[in-house]
Amino acid sequence: MERHWKKKLLRDAVRKNLARLEEELDAARALQLGMLPREFPACTPAQPVAVHAMMEPAREVGGDFYDCFYAGEHTFCFLVGDVSGKGASAAMFMARTRSLVRIAVDLWREWRSDEIEPAALVETVNRELCQNNDERMFVTLFFGVMDTTTGVVSFVNAGHPAPHLLHADGETGQIEAKPGMPLGIRRAAQFVCRTLTIRSGDALFVCSDGVFEALNEDGDLFSIERLTQVLQAACHAEPVALVEAVKDAVDAFAGAAPKADDITALALRWLPVGAIAERAAQIADA
Repeated sequence: MERHWKKKLLRDAVRKNLARLEEELDAARALQLGMLPREFPACTPAQPVAVHAMMEPAREVGGDFYDCFYAGEHTFCFLVGDVSGKGASAAMFMARTRSLVRIAVDLWREWRSDEIEPAALVETVNRELCQNNDERMFVTLFFGVMDTTTGVVSFVNAGHPAPHLLHADGETGQIEAKPGMPLGIRRAAQFVCRTLTIRSGDALFVCSDGVFEALNEDGDLFSIERLTQVLQAACHAEPVALVEAVKDAVDAFAGAAPKADDITALALRWLPVGAIAERAAQIADA
């Protein structure tokens, strides 16, 4: 009788600890998701970028992240990152990386009068991430800076999947963005800044590899090809609908298969003054 009583006490203690752990993980998930923007800048003549993004961790907390914000009257910054590993350590490294990018942009604007140079900024963030990185974690990052008056995007691709460019005429494909070294590996790493000029009405779609590496119950990959097909079919959609179309396609493909990786996606569309009016007319006619 005493032995059964001790077993019951042990089971109760295990259940209590598991419930407490689940509560702590739920709180950590809420805090992590709360760090990422859920309200996005409205598309206006003064700020002519329509944007939307989402992140869904594979576990309670994950290592993916995104951000987007104006760093000046005509300067729009956006980024998507993916930390190595999963769980609490990846979530903390993710929070550190996102905060460092924001701080670096703010300090650039405060101390310098020239335009933000993505390569120099990313190199600064990389040096900080290499400090005290005893667990040797790293993060892939796509960081872009758009001049909203010209449509020119200056960007650094630090080991991240290349974005898709969706032209207003329906043509869709990945851009030339050869990946460099991820951040957090080598303190003295240098990064290359490239430029891309998008046309009025064009859209960019940036995601983590969890999108096209999602697996179904048969072990098949969602693949870049399927992603391109989904984007092609939804190329004229608003950013929020574009992100939702990809998320729905991945969920339908994966079915009941367990999620192996975080899923993150960001879409933006450049709509300068004339394009905003044209876009409004298109939506009204639809």
